[in-house]
Amino acid sequence: MVRTNRRPRAGMTLIEILVVLAIITILVSLSMAAFQRVRISQMVKTAEDVVSKVQTGLDNQVKVVVDNARAEADTKKTTEFTTLLNYCDNDAERARALLVYCRLKQNFPVNTTELSSASFSVGGATFPRPQAFAQLASVSGTQEEVAAAVLYIALSQRTQGGNSFASDEALNGAQGDIAAGVRVYRDGWGNPVGFARFFEASDLPGGTSTNTKTADPFDPTGKLGPPGPGGQPLGWNTYEPPPVPQPPAPGAKLKRDVAAAALGLAAFDNLNKTFVVYSAGKNQVYELTSTSPIGGDDILGYRLRSLAAKGANP
Repeated sequence: MVRTNRRPRAGMTLIEILVVLAIITILVSLSMAAFQRVRISQMVKTAEDVVSKVQTGLDNQVKVVVDNARAEADTKKTTEFTTLLNYCDNDAERARALLVYCRLKQNFPVNTTELSSASFSVGGATFPRPQAFAQLASVSGTQEEVAAAVLYIALSQRTQGGNSFASDEALNGAQGDIAAGVRVYRDGWGNPVGFARFFEASDLPGGTSTNTKTADPFDPTGKLGPPGPGGQPLGWNTYEPPPVPQPPAPGAKLKRDVAAAALGLAAFDNLNKTFVVYSAGKNQVYELTSTSPIGGDDILGYRLRSLAAKGANP
């Protein structure tokens, strides 16, 4: 009888080890990918939540400024209004709309040039920079960082007509500094949340086409924009579509162009405008004010107002 002595296996072969390592690697990769997806989703949700809350706060402040400006024109007859009334050839509605624009620029500066100036003038009326923004007079940074710093002060340190925004309660943990003493709201990726003034876009109702009924909310009668036939304002609530605009009187056009330039506008165009709060989005690159007129994947506050809508460009 022949006996065969076999040695017991001392361990796994090299091939078996490599197979096990490959399986572990695949499992880890799948887990990391799932974790990353959850992490990105949470960041997007956080950014949308921050933008939505800040947009609501900004909307409330803008409304108060607009209402106060209209009260200046309708009841208070302030010096600024009467000065603009003379500039607008005694057209009260035009002066009223122009005063609204001036007060909005005064209360919401958007860049270092505006912050470094003690005041600006339109039609002989002077509008001083609010004292709260004096701390930003020498601030430096990107356009988005400067706008974010202004936004923080406008909401957290200023009270408009009794309306205030409780930043610490609404956005606890979503705040940070971009420089010593310069605070901003931050999105899910930690980037500053900025805002744009007098914003227009193709996906904003009535934002790029005169073939709609959505007027400029700061000039609802179209008194600052190009007039229709007979010199009348474009009839946003009468014509559909509006008639082809006729050239205004040379003197009126000159005054409107000068006023528009002083307010940072190319021209008054009667199109829908808004104040929009925005985040840089998943790619963490601000595209709203640089490469894309509707912001690429930036998360925009006005888009979040629609039910189930996302703040990023679809």
